[in-house]
Amino acid sequence: MAEDGVIRAVSAQLRDADISESTVRAVFTAWSRITGGDAVGTVLEDPATGNIAVRVSRLGELYWHVIGLDASVSNDQQGTIPGWDVLKSVS
Repeated sequence: MAEDGVIRAVSAQLRDADISESTVRAVFTAWSRITGGDAVGTVLEDPATGNIAVRVSRLGELYWHVIGLDASVSNDQQGTIPGWDVLKSVS
């Protein structure tokens, strides 16, 4: 996450556009969520359900593509999924 000094500096540069520090902080937070976390190609397994998650990138956005044993499919935008077993690690 960006430091307060960086947020103030960016906000100062955007003062003429009337963009507040809270808006700048929200943008940095969102950017961190979609670009942070485990590496693309990492594969995880949920020990409780057997679901598999693969870290993918589409149009610059990183997310988990989750496939369930019941053939369900969903996406998760958190950077890492705690408590899941690593089946394939990418460095």
